[in-house]
Amino acid sequence: MNHSVPKILLLLLTLTLVGVAAGISESNKENPNETTILDINESETQQAIEPPTLTLVGAASGISESTNENSNETTMLDTNESETQQAIEPLIKALGNDNIDSRKEARFALEEMGEKAVDPLIEVIDSENPEIRCEAALALGNIGGQKAEKAIIELLNDEDSKVRSSAALALGNARSQRAEKQLIQALSDEDEKVRSNSAWALGEIEKTGSSSEEDDWGGTLFSGKVENEEIVEALCLSLEDNNSEVRSNAAEALGKLGGEKAEESLIQALSEKDEKVRRNAVEALGKIGDKKATEPLIKALNDEDRETRKKAIVALGELREERATEALIKALSSEDKEIRCTAAVELGEIGDQRAEKALISALSDEDPEVRSLVVESLGKLGEEESIGALVQQLKDPDQKVRNITVKTLEETGDRNTKPIIQALKDKNKNVKQYAGDILVGIGKPAVKPLIEALSDDDAYTSSTAAWALGNIGDKRAIKPLIQNLSAENEETRLSCARALVEIGEPAVPYMIKSLENQNKTVRKYIVFSLIEMGDKRAVPELEELFKEKTETSAELTEKKGDEKVDQTLQKAVEEKDLNFRKEVANAFEDVGNSETKPLINALKADPQNIKKYEEASGVNPKDKKAPEKLLDALKHEESYVRVSSILALGGMRKESSIEPLIQILVKDCNETKACAAFSLGEIGNKKAVEPLSIALKTDKYDNVKECSAISLGKIGDQRAVDPLIMALNENDSVKSCAALALGEIGNPKAVKSLIQLLSDEDPEVRQNAALALGAIGDQKAVKSLTVTLQDGDENVRTASAWALGNIGNATAVGVLNSAAVDGNETLRCTALEALGKINDPKAVGTLEKALEDNNSRIRLSAVTALGEIKDEKATETLVRALGDNNKEVRNCASKILIDRKEEAVKPLIRGLSSENKNIRENSVFLLIDIGDKRAVKPLTKYLNANNKAQPEIQENKT
Repeated sequence: MNHSVPKILLLLLTLTLVGVAAGISESNKENPNETTILDINESETQQAIEPPTLTLVGAASGISESTNENSNETTMLDTNESETQQAIEPLIKALGNDNIDSRKEARFALEEMGEKAVDPLIEVIDSENPEIRCEAALALGNIGGQKAEKAIIELLNDEDSKVRSSAALALGNARSQRAEKQLIQALSDEDEKVRSNSAWALGEIEKTGSSSEEDDWGGTLFSGKVENEEIVEALCLSLEDNNSEVRSNAAEALGKLGGEKAEESLIQALSEKDEKVRRNAVEALGKIGDKKATEPLIKALNDEDRETRKKAIVALGELREERATEALIKALSSEDKEIRCTAAVELGEIGDQRAEKALISALSDEDPEVRSLVVESLGKLGEEESIGALVQQLKDPDQKVRNITVKTLEETGDRNTKPIIQALKDKNKNVKQYAGDILVGIGKPAVKPLIEALSDDDAYTSSTAAWALGNIGDKRAIKPLIQNLSAENEETRLSCARALVEIGEPAVPYMIKSLENQNKTVRKYIVFSLIEMGDKRAVPELEELFKEKTETSAELTEKKGDEKVDQTLQKAVEEKDLNFRKEVANAFEDVGNSETKPLINALKADPQNIKKYEEASGVNPKDKKAPEKLLDALKHEESYVRVSSILALGGMRKESSIEPLIQILVKDCNETKACAAFSLGEIGNKKAVEPLSIALKTDKYDNVKECSAISLGKIGDQRAVDPLIMALNENDSVKSCAALALGEIGNPKAVKSLIQLLSDEDPEVRQNAALALGAIGDQKAVKSLTVTLQDGDENVRTASAWALGNIGNATAVGVLNSAAVDGNETLRCTALEALGKINDPKAVGTLEKALEDNNSRIRLSAVTALGEIKDEKATETLVRALGDNNKEVRNCASKILIDRKEEAVKPLIRGLSSENKNIRENSVFLLIDIGDKRAVKPLTKYLNANNKAQPEIQENKT
C-alpha cells in the first residue's frame, strides 16, 4: 500500500503555513460558533496522540490515525473520499485570499483533484468575491468537461471585467467548441483584456468533431458552436481593434484557423504600426503556408523590427517556395547576426540544393554561432560538395564549431564518405584525426570505402582505415584485413593485426586458415593477434616461428636505413639562401616592371624550379638548346632576364656555365653579381673557389660577399679557409655567412676565430659561430660553448646545445641537463638529443623525467636520445615509452628496441606484466619480431592470462 502523503495535503499544509487559515478565520469572525478550516472533528481529536501539534496539519488534511491490526488497511497518512471532500472546502475559501500566491496554490490543488472539485467550484461562481470567481473560472477551464464549460460561459457575462477576462482565458484552456459563439460576442466587450483573451481563446479551440457529451447541449442556451468562417470573420474585424494586444492575439488566432480571408487580413496587418502585431501576422502567415504570402513576407525581411524580420525568415522557410529560398540566401549576408543565424537554419530545413553554394560561403562567417548553424544545414543537404566543405571546416578556429562539424559528418557522412576518406591525407594533423573518428562514427556505411582505403599508398590513410574497421567490427573487413598483413607499410600491417583483435572471435577461423600462408610476416602478425585474443592455437605457430629465426634483421619492421644525417647546419645555410632569394624578389618588385613578375613568382613560390627561371628568361624549357640559349641570355640588356638565366644555369649545374658566371661575378651590376656568386655555389665546382674568394675580399656590395661566402662553404675547398677567416672581420651579415661556411668546410684552423665570435654583439653571428664550432667538433670549443648555453638569446642557446652534443664531451652533461628542463621547446628538444649524442648514462634520469612531459615533441626527443645510450636502464625506460599516448613516440621506441634485439628481451618480457595496455601489446609484438626463444614461455603465459580474461565479444559493435 502506498503510504505517501497526497500532494493536495502537502499543498494545504503550505497554504496553512503562509497564513491561509488565519485569513479565512478572519473572514468568519461574525459567526465564531461555526467550524473554521482549522477545526478538527471530534473523532479526529480523540484519535490524535498530541492534539495541539496536529491542529495545523490534521484539520487541513483530514488525516486520521488508525490502530487497526490489519497492516493492509488505511494508515494515518491515507485519506478516504470524505476526507478529500473535507479538504476541498478550505481550498475553495482560499481562492479569495488576499495573497495571490496563496490563491494560485489553492487553485492548482483543486485542479489536481479533477472532477471531484467541479461541483464545489461551480457553487462559488456566484460568490460576491470577484477573486474567487476568477480563480474558479481558471480552475474549471483547466479541469474541463461539459458542466465546467457551462459554468464558465455564464461568467462571460459577469459584471466584473476581470472575471470575464478570466472566463475567456479559461474557455481557451478548455478548448471549448461550445463557447465559440459567446467568445465571438466577447470580442465586442468594452474591456480590452476581455477582447484580447477572447481572440486568443478562439485560436486555441480545436475542431475535433462532436463529443459524446455534445448531445446534451443541443438546442440549449449554451450551444455556441459556429462555423470557421464566422470565427475568421470576427477575428478579421478584431484586427481593426483600437487595442494592439487584441489585434496581436487576433493575428495569432487567424494563423491557427487559416483560410483565404484570414490570409488577406494578415497580409494587410503586415503594415501595422505595432511591432507585436506585425510579428504575429508574419508568424501566422507562415503557419497557414499559402504561397500567396511569399512576396509580402519577403518585404517583411526589411521590417525595422528585428524579431519581425526573424519571424519572416522562419515563415518563408515554412513555405518551401522558390522565391523564398532566394530571399533567405540574401538574408545570409545580413549585417545582423541573428538574421544570418535564422536564415541558415531555415535554408537547412527547406533543403533546396540552390542554397548549397551560399551556405558553403557562409562557412567563413565571422561569427562562430552562424558557422555552427551553417554546418548543420549543410549536413541536411548532404551533397558531395557540402560534405567536402564540411571536412575543411574541421580546421575551424572555434572548438565548438569543430565539434558540431564532427557530429554532423557522423550523422550525414554516410551519404558520401569519399571526401572524409580523402581527409585522412590532409596536411592538418587534427583534420586527419577527426576524419578517422568520423568514419568510426558513421559505422557500417563506411565499411566498403574503408576496405578500399586499406590499399592506399598513403601510410596514414591505410593504417587509419584498418583502425576504423577494427572499431566498427564488421565481418566484411576480416578477409581484407588479413590480406593487408603483407602490405609494404609496417604501420598498416600492425594496424590490420590490431583491428583483427578488435573484431575478435568472428575473425579467428579466417586467421587460423591463414597460418598456412608461406609468408612469414603474415604468420607473425596473425600469431600476434591470436596471442592478444588469448587463443591457444597461437602457441605451436609461435614455437615454429622462433625455430625459423634467421640472422637477418626483423621482418616486422622497416629495414634500418642509413644513419640519420644531422641537417642543423645545412638548414641554417638553406635559410640564408631563402633570404637571398627574397631580397632579389623584393628588389625587382621595387622596380615595378610587370615583365619581372614571372621571376618574382619563381623566387617566392618555387625557388628551386629551374623551368620557372627558364620561362622567366624567355627560354622554352622543352627546347633541347635551352642551355645554350640561357648562356646567350646572360648578355641580355634587361637585368631580370640575366638574373633568370643565371639562376636557371645554377640549377642545371653544368660545368659549361662556370666561366660565363665568373665573368658576370667580376663585371656586372651588384644584384646580378650576387646571383652569379650564388649559382656558382649551386654548381659546386672548385674552379670557382679563387674568383669567389676574391669577391669575398674585394667586392663593395655586401650581398655579393655574403653569397660568395656561402658558396665557398658549399664547395668545401680548404683553400677558402683563410679568406673566410679574414671575412670574420667584416660587417655582421658577412661574418654570419662566413662562420657558416667555415663550419661546412670543417677545418680546425678556424676554431680560435669562431670562439671569439661567440662574444659578438650580434646574436645571429653568435648563433652561427656556435653551429660552426659544433660542425667542426673540436674539444677546445666546449668550455666557451657551455658559457653561451646561458646566452640571453634562445637561438644562441639552442645552437650551443646542438654544438655540445655534436662535440660529444661528457663534461657538458650537467649544463645540458639543466637546459633540457628550462627554456622553449626547441632548446629543450635540442638539449635532450645532445645528451643522447654524448652517450653518458648520467643523462638517463633527465631523459626519463622528460618522458613525463605533456609535450609530445619533448618526449620524442627523449626517446631518440635514449636510443643513443647503450645502458640497461635506458632500455627499461624505452620499454615504458611503449605506453606513450603518442603514436610517433611509441613507434620510435619500438624501432630502437628492435635494433637492440637480445638486449631488449628481458625488459620486454617484464613489459608483458605492465598495467598499460600499449606496453603489453607492443612488448608482445616486439618479442615476436625479435624471435628470441626466451620469450616463448612468457608469451604463452601471457596468452593464457588473456584467454581467462577474454570477455564475450559481440559479433558487431554497431
